Amino acid sequence: MFTVPSKVSFDDGKVDTVMVLSYQNLVRGTKYAITLSFADGTPYGRSEVTFNVLYPEPMLEEWEVISEEAVLVDNLFSMYEVSDYYIYDITVEKEKTTNKYRFKSPYNQAYANNVLGITFPADFEFPYIVLDGETYKNEAPDKYYIASTALGFKMTAGAGPSFDAEWNTFGSVAGNLKTGDGPIPPTSAQYPLGEYDKSVKKFDFLDPTLMSPDYDRDYTCAPLEDATGYFTSEIAGESWMQDVEQAEEDPTFFRFTSLYVKDVHIYFNYDAEKGTLTMPSLQPTGMTTFGNTVYVEAVPGESTVDKDNKFTFAFSFYLADKDGKKIAELMQATETFLWGRGPLDQLQKGKKIDDYVGTWAVPVTDGDGL
Repeated sequence: MFTVPSKVSFDDGKVDTVMVLSYQNLVRGTKYAITLSFADGTPYGRSEVTFNVLYPEPMLEEWEVISEEAVLVDNLFSMYEVSDYYIYDITVEKEKTTNKYRFKSPYNQAYANNVLGITFPADFEFPYIVLDGETYKNEAPDKYYIASTALGFKMTAGAGPSFDAEWNTFGSVAGNLKTGDGPIPPTSAQYPLGEYDKSVKKFDFLDPTLMSPDYDRDYTCAPLEDATGYFTSEIAGESWMQDVEQAEEDPTFFRFTSLYVKDVHIYFNYDAEKGTLTMPSLQPTGMTTFGNTVYVEAVPGESTVDKDNKFTFAFSFYLADKDGKKIAELMQATETFLWGRGPLDQLQKGKKIDDYVGTWAVPVTDGDGL
């Protein structure tokens, strides 16, 4: 049952080391006495040690039904204008000895028919969503945590929902996600865990402000060195070399880092196989006008990529109300990006010097002439 290494070694000057004891075929609930010894003894300490190993019985959870008429007010897709979606007759269970509740995922085929527009395989087993008041009961008393849960679908920016049995779609922000400063702790005031109001028997998990998309929070992006290229902005009236990063969670999702304002990133979807270029709407640009946030989105169907990887974005800059609805378009602008190329790549190939003979108007920034 146990495998012991034939020898162990100590680094020079060290008084301890690590030995790995492997095991297999142990029986739960059984205690094993193990004696380890040096075959030839040792002058440095004890030549033999005996200890007990216990393979414990699994902790069995016992669930009891406490309601068959619970209601879930769902806002999972409020950013797609599916808000306060009521799901009735949910069966809720409580674990008898711990502060845990659970219910079978209501994001089932009926929900998919009305909201997602996808079909789950007939043999897909919908998971339980567990409202966990135990895991962080010391750090965050009376708070409830939801572990990352694979509901059976994933959302791909620019493509929408699709079936995926392993994608962790659901869960608390705190305890599961991280920011640039590290994992979000269960004590986070910005992303609080859920609460239970005993007086009305109501769980409240989400601050409505957290339902709006936050791509910086929800995606992990890494630099894509080969993509750094020349960006020419009509709205800014200048050009620069622009960095691009790619999302680990979705290889077709990218962002321009600090495009118009430092630390404010603009996201877009580019599927090289399909040749499609789109971008999410309601993206803050970091710019304001009279104290109002300026948002950007792509003009539908107007953004393109040519065979030389020249990206042409037709941007719409606009204002939005508190519900995210467009209330005024400020302007449209055409922005171009040379993927992985510099300004010299704009020069036309195959031209002769005679093609450039003529009279030219050249802007001069210092001096009186050329």
